[in-house]
Formats: sequence, C-alpha cells, structure tokens
Amino acid sequence: MVRRTLFRQGVSAKNVAPRHNIGVVTISKYRTQLLPDLKRQPCGRAGILSDTDKCAIKRSITSGGCKTGKEMFKFLRPEGYPFSYSNVLENLQKLGFSLKE
Repeated sequence: MVRRTLFRQGVSAKNVAPRHNIGVVTISKYRTQLLPDLKRQPCGRAGILSDTDKCAIKRSITSGGCKTGKEMFKFLRPEGYPFSYSNVLENLQKLGFSLKE
C-alpha cells in the first residue's frame, strides 16, 4: 500500500492526505491502525539552536567571552543566527542563566 510506504519514509499525514484525496484525520487513523509501531514525528517548530550551539554559548558565557545578553546578541548576529535581542535573552534563560531587569 502506498500510504504505508509514505509513512515509513517519514512523510507527514498532512502531506499524504492531499495525494489521496482523504482527510488528515482519516489518514491519521489509518496510520495508527496499520502501523502502530511507527515512531511519531516530533510536533512543533524545530529550534534554531542545536545542542552543540547551546553548549558553545554556555561555554562562551562561563569562560568570560560574553558577559551580557547584548554581547551575546552581537556575537551571534555575524555567525548567521536570525535572532532578535529578546530571542537571545529567552534562550539564555532556557540555558539556566538569570537575567537582571
């Protein structure tokens, strides 16, 4: 069956449904019935920073390379990360650093 092959290749139900003129919910039901052992795809938007990038940022702060969020923002912009200043502060909080208001 074509749908099984598509699911095993990692194609989402949202992309399979229009190909077969079936609703997304119906396709999702078929997926769970026909392939119960199939690993589900992670939901949500993928993060911009990888785990390696996060470790490098943490190392940069703890070693004294960047002391403030603004310095980190200025460091990340030339590296090609499409961050706003508020995103940088949010990611620093997620890494466990406290922010001064």
